[in-house]
Amino acid sequence: MKSKQEREFENTSIPPEDLKKILDAGMHAPSGYNLQTTTFYAVTDGEIRKKLA
Repeated sequence: MKSKQEREFENTSIPPEDLKKILDAGMHAPSGYNLQTTTFYAVTDGEIRKKLA
């Protein structure tokens, strides 16, 4: 038996100052062996988000 998870999100934008705080926290978070190879992309355009989904 396979499980399927679907998520529903509100169609609201995150305020730019909140998004900056979230991304800053992620960039300053520790990584394995301090390699820091993580890249973050913040896609705010609804059409691009649909294409990525």
